[in-house]
Amino acid sequence: MRKEKITISVDKPLLEMIDSTIDNVRVTSRSQAISVLLQQALEKQYITKAIILLRTSHIPLLFHTVEGKTVLEKQIAFLQENGITDVYLITGNHYQLETVQSVFRKHDLGFHLILEKEQKGNVHALALLRDELHSNFVLLNGDTLNLFSLKKMIHFHLHADKVVTIGLAISSSSKGYNTVELEGDQIVAYKKNIANASSVIDAGIYICKPTLFSSFTKNTAILERDVLPRLCSGKHAQGYFTYGEYKHFGE
Repeated sequence: MRKEKITISVDKPLLEMIDSTIDNVRVTSRSQAISVLLQQALEKQYITKAIILLRTSHIPLLFHTVEGKTVLEKQIAFLQENGITDVYLITGNHYQLETVQSVFRKHDLGFHLILEKEQKGNVHALALLRDELHSNFVLLNGDTLNLFSLKKMIHFHLHADKVVTIGLAISSSSKGYNTVELEGDQIVAYKKNIANASSVIDAGIYICKPTLFSSFTKNTAILERDVLPRLCSGKHAQGYFTYGEYKHFGE
């Protein structure tokens, strides 16, 4: 990874603390010491915000039952178990939203309902939180259920310098799914709804830097069609295999 040279000023006591971490084995210079300490500090800023994007027509899917629990209950449990404390649900108005809110209120989560007047695409939906999100965040498609170690995916993302980490799964058929091509962990191509045999597919869960918003223009409407292919071809995206339970309930 290309390193940038910068000049900083620090007071003498802080500089002495930095120098004390140089052990000439793992850390051999002052610049390396600063880099290591910054990385450790940033890793402590664990991701705690999650955004769920959901079409109005898909709201009833949240109440489908899987192994005795609704999809919504399973989604909430998954997020809580992985350290998420604030959830933003972006969707349109629907008579079942009152029930959705009542389910969230039963849990120790900050819940924020963002209503779209008109659903013009998930880029427009996500852009509603542009001024709210200033750090990394988890992004989920509300019509999917992913059960895996999100904590590991978060740490994987925090160690990389990518705009987005895309959760991946293996499907026996890619029909109806978006697929990716990989070089190691790096995604080099993102293809929307290509019907092939067994493929690596987009599992509908992402971890994003807030710089994702700079990829939005007046001509972008669909994340999977207008944004992700461009980020992938520009080597700004990486993949992470979820290796857990994955279900897609929407169209």
